[in-house]
Amino acid sequence: MDRTYSMEISDELRQEGAGEEERLIQAVRAEIYDTTPLIAVHGASFGSQKDLAIRTVSKSNLQALFSISQTKLADLGSNREGASLVLEPARELEQLVRKTDRVTAPLAVAMGLSLVTQFLNGYNTAGLNAVSQVVFPGHSTTEWAIAVGCFAIGGPLGSMVAGGIADSLGRKQAMLMCTNTFLVGGLAMTFAPNIQVLSLARVILGFGSGVSSVLVPIYMGELAPPSMRGFFGTCTQMALVCGILAANLIAFPLATPDGWRLMCAVIPVLCGLQLLLAPLLHESPRWLLQRNPHSAQAALSLKQLYNLATDREVDLEICHILNAAEKHSLPNSQASLEHKLSAPPPSSNGNGNGFYAAKGAALEAQGGPLLAEGTMPLKGGESEGAYGRTGDASAPPPRTRKPAWGGPGTAEEQGDSALALMLADPTVRPLVMVAVVLHMSQQFCGINAVFYYSTDFFRGVIDNPLLGSTLVGAINVIATLAATFLMDQVGRRTLMAVSAGGMIVSTALVVAALLHVLPNFVALAAVMTFVCFFEFGLGPIPWLIVPEMFEPKYVASAQSLACQINWFCNFLVGVGFPFMQQALGPWSFVPFGVVLVACLCFVLQRMPETRGASINDVKYQVKVMWGIFDELFKDKDLSADARLPSSGSSLDLYKERMRRRRDNSGSFDDESSHPFMLE
Repeated sequence: MDRTYSMEISDELRQEGAGEEERLIQAVRAEIYDTTPLIAVHGASFGSQKDLAIRTVSKSNLQALFSISQTKLADLGSNREGASLVLEPARELEQLVRKTDRVTAPLAVAMGLSLVTQFLNGYNTAGLNAVSQVVFPGHSTTEWAIAVGCFAIGGPLGSMVAGGIADSLGRKQAMLMCTNTFLVGGLAMTFAPNIQVLSLARVILGFGSGVSSVLVPIYMGELAPPSMRGFFGTCTQMALVCGILAANLIAFPLATPDGWRLMCAVIPVLCGLQLLLAPLLHESPRWLLQRNPHSAQAALSLKQLYNLATDREVDLEICHILNAAEKHSLPNSQASLEHKLSAPPPSSNGNGNGFYAAKGAALEAQGGPLLAEGTMPLKGGESEGAYGRTGDASAPPPRTRKPAWGGPGTAEEQGDSALALMLADPTVRPLVMVAVVLHMSQQFCGINAVFYYSTDFFRGVIDNPLLGSTLVGAINVIATLAATFLMDQVGRRTLMAVSAGGMIVSTALVVAALLHVLPNFVALAAVMTFVCFFEFGLGPIPWLIVPEMFEPKYVASAQSLACQINWFCNFLVGVGFPFMQQALGPWSFVPFGVVLVACLCFVLQRMPETRGASINDVKYQVKVMWGIFDELFKDKDLSADARLPSSGSSLDLYKERMRRRRDNSGSFDDESSHPFMLE
């Protein structure tokens, strides 16, 4: 049997004399890193990956867990038989692993600042909902539809380039660029002299929102511990729906001919606050290590973000990240990453004190120049950057791996694009279709017609249209929070079926109320239930199901494709609904009902159940549900998860670090001796 990365890590720690608890915890973390996508997705707890990792490690370490249990029972003075706990080794190991799931203050602050852009995404989604009658009065339906829809013109453009920007500039700099985009768009909207400039400002804000919708899940997924990525993914959705609600609440005092500009001024104010606190943002350690596996900044960030107590913990975390990056890469980019990992570590600059022994202060005291961040001293005063010495032909190019969530130019860098690889694989192609159909359904169900135009929709139906929009926004927040607890309790297909079915009934009630078959207040109640059912299934699951259906190496590209389609459909709804409302009158929700019926049929016939299922379980369901011939699967082992053997490159790097530290200091825990720590 091929040895996995977690097995090799476990053996290496045993040889180093590490304690049993540390060895088991690190083996589980290695397994979780291997199987968990590096993105934060609403509703995705990734609990199945964690459970599988715990079961895998516990099965091969029963004796160690038995010893730990006996020690604990002795400390407690219990008379129970220690052997009884061997029957539940996974529970014992889960208790150990839970100790590593912590949110430190630096991590919480960085995550909170990144959520500001998602809040602004939601705020701008509903920003014009309540002020259509007071912003440049006398505008035509076409002018207003364009002003609203322009938000969804910038969105797909932003989402298309976000991955490339994040890869070239870094996650932190891309985040600041996104904030500056919101700042420019917010100022242009605040001081817009006419509706044409307002529309242009909405394009800019849409661009920022598109970048945010891609960048924030990447940033939070790469900063968060793997077992907490689902939690932070839920935070991204909560920030977005809170932004929608905030836009409606602020409209109560400010939806006036003079006050609407103050509503717009909220955007640059929040951007200014985020820029002021930008030094508290951390660069993604994964991005730093992807560019330079010996990055001192990455090691320092990991120590601060995760409150790691020893140098060995830092080195192991780096090792886990590098191994996961290698496993989650496409074949061509994986070879390039292996090139980096197999390259010799940086020179010690001749003084025998490790990779970064010559620190900035010492160099300055000696009269030497301070090195730029990301460079390391070499013999003879030369410097070495993230990819080796200047002019070194063996150094890898600056961008060697597919940008997260796709990005321009990646096909040239990798040969065949990830999308082409997915479509060429008969076991993956149906999953692409599932993702595309669900994201089209998410927008064509009419949810953004509610968030863009609910105030106009309720005008003439209820006495206070703004109150109706605010109630809908409040229900949206409550339903999003409630859906978080349902995701791990109910299957995805069940939630999708209930969601689509409930929205169909709500749509029928809205139409009946608009036709005066039912009282007007039913229209408000039906729209509220429409939004509620949306958040239970059709809202989160199209985003959640992608990382559950696809292998980690395909997740980024699949999410990128889904994001593009989602924004394009968003644009069609945003621009088209006013005209549809004019043409169809009280029947304007009927097309949405038709889409929902088609979505329900698709879910029942073609959508696999992914909750608690492995990737190969999902592929087997697709084989049955889509009627794919056995010949297409004859070379595919769908009976169990394919466990990739360790390539050994990231582990070799870890061993080299440990050897150098032992040679230099003889201690694992002396921070001053750590080859990556800077004062």
